[in-house]
Amino acid sequence: MDRELEKYYEAQFTLFAEQGWRDFVQQVNEMLAATNSIAGIEDAKALYYRQGECSIMQWVISWENMVREAHKQLMEEDNGTA
Repeated sequence: MDRELEKYYEAQFTLFAEQGWRDFVQQVNEMLAATNSIAGIEDAKALYYRQGECSIMQWVISWENMVREAHKQLMEEDNGTA
């Protein structure tokens, strides 16, 4: 793995270890729970907007797992176990 990519992953893992990250993800989970409903949607434009909101929140919530999985796969490739 090149040094720049290694630094990227180190920074991500440092972020994930912070209480602020865990608090942020918890808040996004709470927002998703409150938003992930079709109640109050009056038209297709509002539905698409709500879908976009939920999609972004789900992306934030899954970011840590995506980074960890990508790092794991990269390490396996580097080690020849993939």
